[in-house]
Amino acid sequence: MRCYRQTHLYFILYHISSLCALFCLSIDTSAH
Repeated sequence: MRCYRQTHLYFILYHISSLCALFCLSIDTSAH
């Protein structure tokens, strides 16, 4: 269970970072 929780946390962090990257990309394209 603990291992599953750790993997879940990493998945959430990865998901958030990818969302931030997409957000930054969309801002970049709209700015130019």
